[in-house]
Amino acid sequence: METCKNCGNKNIVKNGVVREKQRYKCKECSYNFVAGDGRVDPNATVKRAFMDHQSLGSFYEENRGLGYRRS
Repeated sequence: METCKNCGNKNIVKNGVVREKQRYKCKECSYNFVAGDGRVDPNATVKRAFMDHQSLGSFYEENRGLGYRRS
């Protein structure tokens, strides 16, 4: 059984078809979603980019004397 991608509730109903995939609607928060659409949580992408930026800054700070510079 599917759960809502927004609130995690199991009280969902079928709500049409989008791009040949079943669309669902949560009866609790009225969120529409497609199960198995392969999308990644956008917050995870932003967090990953931020963490990559932070680790890159640490790399440059640790290797200042080796000729690496920030661009």
